[in-house]
Amino acid sequence: MLIANNEDGIMIKTHKDLFKQLAVASLCTVSGLALAATQGNRGASSNGDTTITSSIPLKVQITDIADISLGSWDGNNPQVGSDEICVWSTSRKYSLTAYGDMGDGTSNDLFGLTGDTLFDTVPLSVVWTDSDATPKTLSPNAAESNLAANPKSVNCTDAGAQKATLQVTASVADLAAARKDTYTGKIFLEVTAE
Repeated sequence: MLIANNEDGIMIKTHKDLFKQLAVASLCTVSGLALAATQGNRGASSNGDTTITSSIPLKVQITDIADISLGSWDGNNPQVGSDEICVWSTSRKYSLTAYGDMGDGTSNDLFGLTGDTLFDTVPLSVVWTDSDATPKTLSPNAAESNLAANPKSVNCTDAGAQKATLQVTASVADLAAARKDTYTGKIFLEVTAE
Protein backbone atom coordinates (compact mmCIF):
# COMPACT_ATOMS: atom_id res chain seq x y z
CA MET A 1 0.00 0.00 0.00
CA LEU A 2 1.19 3.47 -0.92
CA ILE A 3 0.22 6.40 1.25
CA ALA A 4 1.16 9.85 -0.02
CA ASN A 5 -0.24 13.32 -0.66
CA ASN A 6 -0.41 14.44 -4.27
CA GLU A 7 0.06 18.04 -5.45
CA ASP A 8 -3.62 18.82 -4.89
CA GLY A 9 -3.41 17.61 -1.28
CA ILE A 10 -5.41 14.47 -2.01
CA MET A 11 -4.26 11.39 -0.18
CA ILE A 12 -3.51 8.44 -2.47
CA LYS A 13 -4.02 5.20 -0.58
CA THR A 14 -3.27 2.49 -3.12
CA HIS A 15 -1.38 1.95 -6.35
CA LYS A 16 -4.73 1.43 -8.07
CA ASP A 17 -5.92 4.92 -7.01
CA LEU A 18 -2.63 6.41 -8.21
CA PHE A 19 -2.97 4.79 -11.64
CA LYS A 20 -6.58 6.02 -11.95
CA GLN A 21 -5.56 9.58 -11.16
CA LEU A 22 -2.66 9.48 -13.64
CA ALA A 23 -4.94 8.10 -16.38
CA VAL A 24 -7.49 10.87 -15.86
CA ALA A 25 -4.77 13.53 -15.89
CA SER A 26 -3.33 12.12 -19.12
CA LEU A 27 -6.73 12.11 -20.84
CA CYS A 28 -7.38 15.70 -19.80
CA THR A 29 -4.01 16.76 -21.17
CA VAL A 30 -4.44 14.90 -24.48
CA SER A 31 -7.99 16.13 -25.06
CA GLY A 32 -6.96 19.65 -24.09
CA LEU A 33 -4.20 19.62 -26.71
CA ALA A 34 -6.46 18.12 -29.38
CA LEU A 35 -8.93 20.99 -29.15
CA ALA A 36 -6.59 23.84 -28.16
CA ALA A 37 -6.11 26.84 -30.39
CA THR A 38 -2.52 27.56 -31.48
CA GLN A 39 -1.15 31.00 -30.68
CA GLY A 40 1.22 32.84 -33.01
CA ASN A 41 4.82 33.80 -32.20
CA ARG A 42 6.12 37.35 -32.37
CA GLY A 43 7.98 38.05 -35.61
CA ALA A 44 7.74 39.47 -39.11
CA SER A 45 4.70 37.27 -39.55
CA SER A 46 2.65 35.26 -37.11
CA ASN A 47 0.27 32.36 -37.56
CA GLY A 48 -2.31 30.70 -35.38
CA ASP A 49 -5.20 28.35 -35.74
CA THR A 50 -8.49 27.58 -34.08
CA THR A 51 -10.47 24.34 -33.92
CA ILE A 52 -14.15 24.60 -34.68
CA THR A 53 -16.57 21.95 -33.44
CA SER A 54 -20.25 21.34 -34.10
CA SER A 55 -22.76 18.67 -33.16
CA ILE A 56 -25.71 17.73 -35.39
CA PRO A 57 -28.40 15.87 -33.41
CA LEU A 58 -31.26 13.75 -34.75
CA LYS A 59 -33.80 16.06 -36.38
CA VAL A 60 -36.72 15.37 -38.72
CA GLN A 61 -39.36 17.48 -40.46
CA ILE A 62 -42.43 16.73 -42.57
CA THR A 63 -43.68 19.48 -44.92
CA ASP A 64 -45.34 20.13 -48.26
CA ILE A 65 -48.53 18.29 -47.27
CA ALA A 66 -51.58 19.03 -49.43
CA ASP A 67 -55.20 17.97 -49.27
CA ILE A 68 -56.23 15.07 -51.53
CA SER A 69 -59.48 15.26 -53.51
CA LEU A 70 -60.87 12.01 -54.87
CA GLY A 71 -63.53 13.85 -56.87
CA SER A 72 -66.89 12.39 -57.80
CA TRP A 73 -67.08 8.59 -58.07
CA ASP A 74 -67.75 7.35 -61.63
CA GLY A 75 -69.64 4.26 -60.42
CA ASN A 76 -67.18 1.78 -61.97
CA ASN A 77 -63.63 2.25 -60.69
CA PRO A 78 -61.90 2.63 -57.34
CA GLN A 79 -61.02 6.16 -56.29
CA VAL A 80 -57.29 6.75 -55.93
CA GLY A 81 -55.53 9.92 -54.83
CA SER A 82 -51.99 10.78 -53.79
CA ASP A 83 -49.76 13.56 -52.49
CA GLU A 84 -45.99 14.00 -52.62
CA ILE A 85 -44.67 14.94 -49.18
CA CYS A 86 -41.25 16.21 -48.12
CA VAL A 87 -39.60 14.28 -45.28
CA TRP A 88 -36.14 15.48 -44.23
CA SER A 89 -34.01 13.83 -41.54
CA THR A 90 -30.43 14.39 -40.34
CA SER A 91 -30.01 10.60 -40.15
CA ARG A 92 -31.53 10.09 -43.64
CA LYS A 93 -33.84 7.58 -41.88
CA TYR A 94 -37.13 7.91 -40.05
CA SER A 95 -40.15 6.02 -38.79
CA LEU A 96 -43.75 6.90 -39.61
CA THR A 97 -46.90 6.42 -37.56
CA ALA A 98 -50.26 7.30 -39.11
CA TYR A 99 -53.89 7.09 -38.09
CA GLY A 100 -57.24 8.30 -39.40
CA ASP A 101 -60.28 9.97 -37.90
CA MET A 102 -62.92 7.34 -38.67
CA GLY A 103 -63.91 6.00 -35.26
CA ASP A 104 -64.15 7.27 -31.71
CA GLY A 105 -61.55 10.05 -31.84
CA THR A 106 -58.52 8.12 -30.60
CA SER A 107 -55.10 7.57 -32.15
CA ASN A 108 -56.23 4.05 -33.12
CA ASP A 109 -58.86 5.35 -35.51
CA LEU A 110 -59.18 3.77 -38.93
CA PHE A 111 -58.39 5.35 -42.26
CA GLY A 112 -61.59 6.37 -43.98
CA LEU A 113 -64.19 8.93 -44.95
CA THR A 114 -67.37 9.84 -43.08
CA GLY A 115 -70.55 11.27 -44.62
CA ASP A 116 -71.55 14.82 -43.72
CA THR A 117 -75.25 14.12 -43.08
CA LEU A 118 -75.95 10.38 -43.10
CA PHE A 119 -72.83 9.26 -41.21
CA ASP A 120 -72.02 6.47 -43.63
CA THR A 121 -68.35 5.57 -43.90
CA VAL A 122 -65.99 4.64 -46.72
CA PRO A 123 -62.81 2.83 -45.60
CA LEU A 124 -59.50 3.78 -47.22
CA SER A 125 -56.39 1.72 -47.84
CA VAL A 126 -53.23 3.80 -47.35
CA VAL A 127 -49.78 3.25 -48.87
CA TRP A 128 -46.63 5.25 -48.03
CA THR A 129 -43.67 5.24 -50.43
CA ASP A 130 -40.34 6.57 -49.11
CA SER A 131 -37.39 8.20 -50.94
CA ASP A 132 -36.08 4.77 -51.98
CA ALA A 133 -39.40 4.08 -53.75
CA THR A 134 -40.25 1.38 -51.21
CA PRO A 135 -44.05 1.17 -50.72
CA LYS A 136 -45.50 0.26 -47.32
CA THR A 137 -49.18 -0.46 -46.66
CA LEU A 138 -49.99 1.41 -43.45
CA SER A 139 -52.09 0.25 -40.53
CA PRO A 140 -53.50 2.78 -38.05
CA ASN A 141 -51.14 3.63 -35.17
CA ALA A 142 -48.55 1.05 -36.27
CA ALA A 143 -45.05 2.46 -36.81
CA GLU A 144 -43.18 1.74 -40.04
CA SER A 145 -39.45 2.03 -39.38
CA ASN A 146 -36.24 2.28 -41.40
CA LEU A 147 -37.79 4.53 -44.03
CA ALA A 148 -35.44 6.47 -46.32
CA ALA A 149 -35.28 10.27 -46.48
CA ASN A 150 -32.67 11.35 -49.01
CA PRO A 151 -33.35 15.13 -49.23
CA LYS A 152 -30.47 17.26 -47.96
CA SER A 153 -32.59 20.40 -47.66
CA VAL A 154 -35.48 20.76 -45.24
CA ASN A 155 -37.84 21.73 -48.08
CA CYS A 156 -36.67 19.01 -50.54
CA THR A 157 -35.39 21.52 -53.11
CA ASP A 158 -31.87 20.10 -53.44
CA ALA A 159 -30.90 18.37 -56.68
CA GLY A 160 -31.92 14.72 -56.65
CA ALA A 161 -34.22 15.02 -53.62
CA GLN A 162 -36.94 12.36 -53.71
CA LYS A 163 -40.15 13.11 -51.84
CA ALA A 164 -42.30 10.49 -50.14
CA THR A 165 -45.76 9.69 -51.52
CA LEU A 166 -48.99 9.16 -49.59
CA GLN A 167 -51.59 7.24 -51.64
CA VAL A 168 -55.17 6.56 -50.57
CA THR A 169 -57.65 4.21 -52.27
CA ALA A 170 -61.39 3.67 -51.82
CA SER A 171 -62.53 0.34 -53.27
CA VAL A 172 -65.45 -0.09 -55.66
CA ALA A 173 -67.26 -2.32 -53.13
CA ASP A 174 -66.99 0.25 -50.34
CA LEU A 175 -68.01 3.13 -52.59
CA ALA A 176 -71.02 1.17 -53.89
CA ALA A 177 -72.14 0.41 -50.34
CA ALA A 178 -72.19 4.10 -49.37
CA ARG A 179 -75.22 6.36 -49.82
CA LYS A 180 -75.24 9.67 -51.68
CA ASP A 181 -73.42 12.24 -49.55
CA THR A 182 -70.23 14.27 -49.29
CA TYR A 183 -67.48 12.35 -47.49
CA THR A 184 -64.41 13.70 -45.72
CA GLY A 185 -61.64 12.32 -43.55
CA LYS A 186 -58.18 13.08 -42.22
CA ILE A 187 -54.95 11.14 -41.98
CA PHE A 188 -52.55 12.18 -39.24
CA LEU A 189 -48.84 11.59 -39.89
CA GLU A 190 -46.01 11.56 -37.34
CA VAL A 191 -42.39 11.08 -38.37
CA THR A 192 -39.54 10.33 -35.94
CA ALA A 193 -35.84 10.46 -36.78
CA GLU A 194 -34.01 7.16 -36.33
